[in-house]
Amino acid sequence: HKPGQVEEPFSRWNRENPERHIVLLTLTAMNSDEVFGEMQGSVAESGNNEAFVYVHGFNLSFAEAARRTAQIAYDLNFDGLPIMYSWPSQDSPYEYIADSETARHSGRELAQFLDDVVQRSGAERIHLVAHGMGNTALAEALEAYALQFAADDPEPAFEQVIFAAPDMEANIFADTVAETRFLADRMTLYASDNDPALLFARDLFGGLPRAGEAGFGILVTPDIDTIDVTLLDDEENARSGNVAYASALADMLALFWRDTDPSERCGMTQEVSMDGEYWSYDESLCGGSAYLSAMVLLRTQGDDALAFADSRLAEWKDAGDTVAIADWETIRSHVSDLTAQ
Repeated sequence: HKPGQVEEPFSRWNRENPERHIVLLTLTAMNSDEVFGEMQGSVAESGNNEAFVYVHGFNLSFAEAARRTAQIAYDLNFDGLPIMYSWPSQDSPYEYIADSETARHSGRELAQFLDDVVQRSGAERIHLVAHGMGNTALAEALEAYALQFAADDPEPAFEQVIFAAPDMEANIFADTVAETRFLADRMTLYASDNDPALLFARDLFGGLPRAGEAGFGILVTPDIDTIDVTLLDDEENARSGNVAYASALADMLALFWRDTDPSERCGMTQEVSMDGEYWSYDESLCGGSAYLSAMVLLRTQGDDALAFADSRLAEWKDAGDTVAIADWETIRSHVSDLTAQ
């Protein structure tokens, strides 16, 4: 497995192989009490009171969204509770309008589900991550949550809220963020200038800019950290979420772990637009999957991270694996740099 990737068969005519691919093996229907009972058990077993909820985007099946959620959790070595919220996408590139309506109407149900997660999952630190059209559902949910469940609660219900390439009209999105900002410790917008779904949506809606677009009109407001991740984009990221790319996962880990300000995160360069300051993210300034591995190692091993990296490097040198040696030399270098910070 390569961090940031969801390995799958080359085509639909090839069989899935659990030894080579990320595969959804079983699916079990459960009632609400059983589901949240399992969540509480998982949180208690992990010893970590943390969870994240992932809301998938347009043209993604339930199985694909489940695999993506699992990949994010695995690559982050997330020791809390990973949760997927699946709204019923048609799983077809030709059903954009239907998916758009479904995502919007799913917001009310998602608001209730988020309240259930807050009240019944056992997790106390909860992050929200949405990609593409899933941001429509999340935005609607946050507005409903603010009115129904948080009107009299001064404390934020969520820690990090990450909007990856939101497929929403930019001004509507900005208004929603302003109205719901009090619900989270920090809100982050990942924007891209190369996302074909956003370019299609802008043309479909008469040229109105989408909130997830970067470029000259990138959305900048005082309520959210705007990160231009155009340099991360490729065809796979546009379909399944640039937030799941290895370098973006490292940035997300910095948020989940330490609530780190963009000015202190790797790969960030401050930019200025007509509306204010935002950040441009260049993965070449960090190191992709090696940097993510170093971040995970430091989080899981703490003060022993460097010694652990040294031991793994020695093992691969004994085995004579030149590729693994090069990888672990890079990881060790990042661990050393991060430890010194």
